Amino acid sequence: YQQGVDGIIVNSIAITKEHIKLVNRLNIPVIFTGQKNNLVDCIKINDYEAGKIMGNFFKEKNHKRAVFIGVSEEDEAVGIDRKNGFISAFKDGNENSRVDFIEADFSFMKGYEKSKEALDFKPTAIICATDNICLGVLRYLHENKIGVPEEVSVAGFGGYDVGSVSYPTLTTIAFNYEAIGNQAAQGILDLINELDLKTVLVETRDKDGALPSVTIDNVKASFDSTNFLISKGLKNIAFIGTEKDSMNAWGDRYTGYESAMKDAKLNIDSDLVYLNSIKIKTGYEGVISFI
Repeated sequence: YQQGVDGIIVNSIAITKEHIKLVNRLNIPVIFTGQKNNLVDCIKINDYEAGKIMGNFFKEKNHKRAVFIGVSEEDEAVGIDRKNGFISAFKDGNENSRVDFIEADFSFMKGYEKSKEALDFKPTAIICATDNICLGVLRYLHENKIGVPEEVSVAGFGGYDVGSVSYPTLTTIAFNYEAIGNQAAQGILDLINELDLKTVLVETRDKDGALPSVTIDNVKASFDSTNFLISKGLKNIAFIGTEKDSMNAWGDRYTGYESAMKDAKLNIDSDLVYLNSIKIKTGYEGVISFI
């Protein structure tokens, strides 16, 4: 403000009474991003809707026991909205379902440290409020030889690039942060020009107008899985899939498998690919499949 700016954008983890008092003393517009408060102008992700998308995803996968590793409710968006959205959708019509909550913070290490406590609930799914927490959980599970997703499924929120290089590839809700930035920039310009704004919930729709979905990089997941078998010295590796359609998940997974085999200069022929079948011929050293 003392630098003579015409407007201020605040990337916030909370909007306190002190923030509101300060904004009311200023004679320039201020927009908060990341949190919502009806007394100030805000632009934020619809975290409750994101939580519902994740809850529905796991409900449709027939999970009944989930643990949600979240953060303090001082962060209303991540600590309350995201958690409540997940619980609401997951339990709706999901008979005998249960969600246990564990509070962590935003750090990788806290996710790692809270993993044993989460497993004490014997969940089939662990959902983390952020990808960073999720990566800590994945590290703990890997070190303790707990299969993901064979023994427990894990997912987070954020869609950061680091999730695509983890093993296995992170399941996540990917947010369109560029859209939030665009909304904030346009919003502050509107306020400078004395137009109304108030609270805006950014649904982070993609260029085709679709809402964010639970995303898995199927090509990379299959590529990494195949390379894992190859690294163990296996050469004769079978793939179990459906149709090699590049528009669906199975097609992407076959592409990853095929790419890894070609990179390793291993032969691929029709005998290695089984479509619509789980019957495996003898003589194979490894199998790639996804459930």
